[in-house]
Amino acid sequence: MRIFGLIGKRLSHSFSPEYFHRFFESNNLDAAYNLFEINTIQDLETVLKTKNLHGFNITIPYKSEIIPFLTQATEAVQKTGACNCVKIVNQSLIGHNTDVDGFSFLLENALDKQIDYKAILLGNGGASKAVQFVLNNREIPFKLISRRPNDNALNWTQIITKEIIQNHQLIINTTPIGMYPDIDAAPHFPYEFLNTNHIAIDLIYNPETTLFLKKCGANQAKTINGLQMLYRQAEASWEFWNS
Repeated sequence: MRIFGLIGKRLSHSFSPEYFHRFFESNNLDAAYNLFEINTIQDLETVLKTKNLHGFNITIPYKSEIIPFLTQATEAVQKTGACNCVKIVNQSLIGHNTDVDGFSFLLENALDKQIDYKAILLGNGGASKAVQFVLNNREIPFKLISRRPNDNALNWTQIITKEIIQNHQLIINTTPIGMYPDIDAAPHFPYEFLNTNHIAIDLIYNPETTLFLKKCGANQAKTINGLQMLYRQAEASWEFWNS
């Protein structure tokens, strides 16, 4: 039996095992998908000793920390500085970023091709780097809001004016704020300036409707969660593991 899995620090929120279990069962595949919770990236060495481990996904907070362990990396990893999918070939670790595949798919289905969009991007972590990569490829300008000092971005305490929001139709949350179990949290943002011209995207999929999306929807914005992206990421992971 081939083993695949997910590496992260807190994984109780993950839908990936359920998705892959159904996928393996429906396709009569002799494979399993396990959760590997580790306290530090150094614990990866223990995970790699798992018998018949052929590949794994990576989530918060190890998408960047995994990179020194890679033998090879795709362009998506090199350009984003983040990796969330690894294929094991003869003990070599080959890294890919399926966040890029997933967000590209999500945008393709969400945007009106007749509109020249601009985006406001909340967060500058691993998932954000993939979103930035996709936005740059699609030539969609964006403003970045980050809590990290020294980022080339506005910070959470700076004023995001009504004019800025009206000129940016996409509002994208790439942070884990509002993810289960912290479902009563939402990014600090002037939601009252949103309207029917806006599309609010939250990469979080658990809960399906985050407080961020509720606040955006209450101000008439169209809302999209991360489920479409998750499913496309899972498909892209399987394609990469078997390429």
